[in-house]
Amino acid sequence: MNVGEQATLAATVTGGGTPVTYQWAVSGNIIKDYSESTQYNWSVTPMAPADFQRSTLSFYWKPDSSQIYPSNGGPVNRAVSVTVTAGADQCTAQNTIAVERNNTSISFQAEDFYANLNHRLSSTSTMTRVMNEHMLWHANNNPSSTSYDGTLFFDFHNQFLSRFNSWRAEFGYPSIVTWDTRTQLPTGVDVNHSPRNSTYTPYPKPTWFTTTGGTSTRSKTSMPCDTVGGQKALFDFLTRRHLGCALTRPYHDSIHQRVGGDMNTTSYAPRDPIFWRWHAFANIVSQQYLAGPSGSAQLTPKSTLLARAIDAVIAPATAQTTQPAVPEAAQSQAGQPQVIYQTPFRLFQFITELPSISVTFSKEVTGVKASDLTVNGSPATQVIGSGAGPYTFTGYRDPGNAALANVKLDAGEILDSSGIPFQGESWQYQLVPRGLDSDDDGVKNEDEARVWLTNPLKADTDDDDLPDAFEVTNAACLNPLESETHPHDMSGNPLPARLDVDGDGIPNVAELNARSNPCARQ
Repeated sequence: MNVGEQATLAATVTGGGTPVTYQWAVSGNIIKDYSESTQYNWSVTPMAPADFQRSTLSFYWKPDSSQIYPSNGGPVNRAVSVTVTAGADQCTAQNTIAVERNNTSISFQAEDFYANLNHRLSSTSTMTRVMNEHMLWHANNNPSSTSYDGTLFFDFHNQFLSRFNSWRAEFGYPSIVTWDTRTQLPTGVDVNHSPRNSTYTPYPKPTWFTTTGGTSTRSKTSMPCDTVGGQKALFDFLTRRHLGCALTRPYHDSIHQRVGGDMNTTSYAPRDPIFWRWHAFANIVSQQYLAGPSGSAQLTPKSTLLARAIDAVIAPATAQTTQPAVPEAAQSQAGQPQVIYQTPFRLFQFITELPSISVTFSKEVTGVKASDLTVNGSPATQVIGSGAGPYTFTGYRDPGNAALANVKLDAGEILDSSGIPFQGESWQYQLVPRGLDSDDDGVKNEDEARVWLTNPLKADTDDDDLPDAFEVTNAACLNPLESETHPHDMSGNPLPARLDVDGDGIPNVAELNARSNPCARQ
């Protein structure tokens, strides 16, 4: 087996008396589980004594010291034994399993376990939690929509990469490396992937996404979120929201198309190792923008905010022949402290509880007070955190079930080390009560919000005439986040409809009405 792979072993007892008890033992280090969801912080669940006292033992292999990067000493034999006591009788069975961090097969690499094999949504689903979260991003964030948020594009993928890096560190793999799109695809056992185009045409990063810039000027695209063109360098973008919009299309989407295969699908792109390397490279654009120009000379400390506001009003009146001054709201965000992560993360619009809210800033800040954060106008009474965070806020009034929770983090006196002020942030959640099925689609609210990532208030999340429960039940061939009537690729281009996924001549909707299996020919 492989480091990072889940092992499930069962003991079957024949004969003996009662009661029957079990005691397992495993040599070396293992963990019970991990949580990779970007909705919350990365976490690991250690094994508990009770986990070793059941008929079935399930765990994930941790690496031997000889297998932790930069070392990879090859397979290590790990002993697994179980002692069963059945009344007055006792017996022991043992197996030796060779566990490795594979360096020969492209089918047993980190991405194969993390994105494609571990944490399947159900016993029949081909989707994992990792792929489903990426699917959720694309299902709820269409660049052609006026509400597309380029900031969330950066923040989601940053957290997505962070979770995988945490997993890789946990299981002895090296951190994700970047891939520069102006170069050919890298090769090797840890990056080769079969479902790809046979060739890749290099695509250099446009100079307007670099700090030095160039002579070329970016043209405005047709996307509603692309408010204005004319940028020659990174810091010509006034907001990270606009920057993320401009980077999404055509640059981001074009790379996915050029690599092709899994990379050009919204559901399976994380299967390809190049997905992670590409987004690590794209994330540099956001990191440089958050850091700001060298010395952040163009940014104004909070003490002069009044002067800036006065200039914005007076300048047009006293110099009518010159270009009007840029109002405060249009000042560049480059280098300003910004919220880059919330717990729960704002990608997840539906949650079942909100006992606390944590925020992480793009840089170290001071002056954070509990009352800076309010939920539906109710201020927090306690906050714990320092530096860049996370800062965890509690003590606000519970918004209650099925209520919209409007969260606001005021600018207050929050400053970075250079005196640059935080400008404030707001977001919202929809709380849904646990134990209920608010949309009567056959899936409980908590399963929709935490497992399938569907809309607990809408019976057919993807509007393909197939209720969520039907697609969840038949997850071997259907996905409640992807419309079977209007599927699309990574760039939003339409794909052929999948009205009869098993090709038996009976449309999906007819199989729904007949209560037959849409994933298997009859």
